[in-house]
Amino acid sequence: MNRLNLEGTTPESTDPIGTGTCYPFRPQTSAWLAFTPAATDTYQFSLCGSRTSAALEGYTGNSWGPYTFVAGLCVTQTTIANNCATAPNAATTLTADTTYRLMLTNYFSRDLGPMTISISRGAFSPVATTISPVAGPTAGNTVVTITGSGFGNGTTVKIGGANASSVQVLSPFVLAATTGAHPNGIVDVAVTTGAGTSTLGNAFTHVAGSRRRPTGHSH
Repeated sequence: MNRLNLEGTTPESTDPIGTGTCYPFRPQTSAWLAFTPAATDTYQFSLCGSRTSAALEGYTGNSWGPYTFVAGLCVTQTTIANNCATAPNAATTLTADTTYRLMLTNYFSRDLGPMTISISRGAFSPVATTISPVAGPTAGNTVVTITGSGFGNGTTVKIGGANASSVQVLSPFVLAATTGAHPNGIVDVAVTTGAGTSTLGNAFTHVAGSRRRPTGHSH
């Protein structure tokens, strides 16, 4: 775990701009760290413990660039996280003996203060927090979006115990899936990865003969 304070720092002219998937802005401050994993594996990155908004992006390349963004290595914290188990995180596979450049910056303008970076080896358990829409017909074929964290390759979704189809992990924080046929009623939504399962209780309603799709269920 590393703790930094970006007060008084300035961005470098070589800082990448808008190349990450979760921070598409010009950095106002920046601090760089180097991380070289000893083994090829999944590594987890979290900003939990930071007392300000923060963004972390990962790159390969020389110390002063050019940089190549590492897919999946981007995490932001827009509010102070009091529970690290449900805080935003990023998980991606890194290659042994490869040096990764980590750029840390504040997410919001002039929002400065202590920032904490935690890196651990192994996959995060998934955390599902919202689903939208929250209802669909019993015939299925409703495309839903689930937000949370810890999503990755091989993620599966069950809605009312039935497997959802066409699961697409759009980022470690967002996935899309299509509901299957199910009798009418209110059901749980379960998201499973190799690291575990997260369940949204009573999160989706199958409605007989209805095309209405209310939005917005939060865990």
